Amino acid sequence: MREESENVLVVDGGNLLTSAGIVPENGRESIERNAGAIIESQKTMGIDAGNVGYKDAAMGIKYLEKTAAGGYPWVSANLRTKAGKLTKIPPYRIVKVGQINVGIFGLLDEKIISNIRNSKQIDYSVADPVRAAEVTIKELKKKDVDIIVLLSGLIFVRSKELLQNVEGINLLVNGGDSRMLKIPERVGKSLLFGMIGRGKYLGVAHLGIAMDNLDFQVEGENVDIQGRLRLIAAQKRIYEGEIATLPEVKEKINELQAQEKELKSRLSTADRPASVVRNQLVPLDRNIPGKKSINDILQKAKNKSRK
Repeated sequence: MREESENVLVVDGGNLLTSAGIVPENGRESIERNAGAIIESQKTMGIDAGNVGYKDAAMGIKYLEKTAAGGYPWVSANLRTKAGKLTKIPPYRIVKVGQINVGIFGLLDEKIISNIRNSKQIDYSVADPVRAAEVTIKELKKKDVDIIVLLSGLIFVRSKELLQNVEGINLLVNGGDSRMLKIPERVGKSLLFGMIGRGKYLGVAHLGIAMDNLDFQVEGENVDIQGRLRLIAAQKRIYEGEIATLPEVKEKINELQAQEKELKSRLSTADRPASVVRNQLVPLDRNIPGKKSINDILQKAKNKSRK
């Protein structure tokens, strides 16, 4: 829950409204009731931006636009109508956190959408995420934002590939699949946060921002890197014990050496003054006391479902 005295940014990576990419008409009333409770709960918690994932887009363009008009801060830079036209969902939002202007945009994964069956029920399309990211980042930079955050509905591997090919993203919160990362993945100058789905964990990142150096230093990263280097060394010994002239063995050894070189370069720069990130994954269960306002919303939805 947001506290007004704190400098807090509350975001959601997407895929929280439904359990699948299709909403059957005979079950829509129940699904819409549950989705509405989730949206109202997040609004009460003070969410700043929520990405449209494919499980959210399953509710349909009209539903998303209606909830956006009702105050839910959706973002999606590549959501389009079935005919490929822009929707009323904004590509990004700019939120002021303390003295820092944060630009937040969202993306859908067009490859997931193409694999959904019963596509006749889908009333939307998805533009190329890489191109949409490039255009949006260019717009945000014109508005003098200090930090750019991407809420990604792409699967983890594709989120990582996007960071490798698109510059300008400082932080990426992945909501495209359930990949839990206790320590965020570093991709170039960007940090990729992965969260397990189904509302089991709350990700909390504490950031100390040094505007002259946004190459983030992650608390605990050195220990993590050293552990990964030990694992690589053990793997190398195994492969070096094989016939190293075999192409597949030689290829694997070269791959491990490249990983080792990259990790060692990160160790050499980890202690320089920079912005600092401390990441936490907070397990959510019934023992955590809730706010009465949230409980009231959820209880109301449960009561309606029993009627």
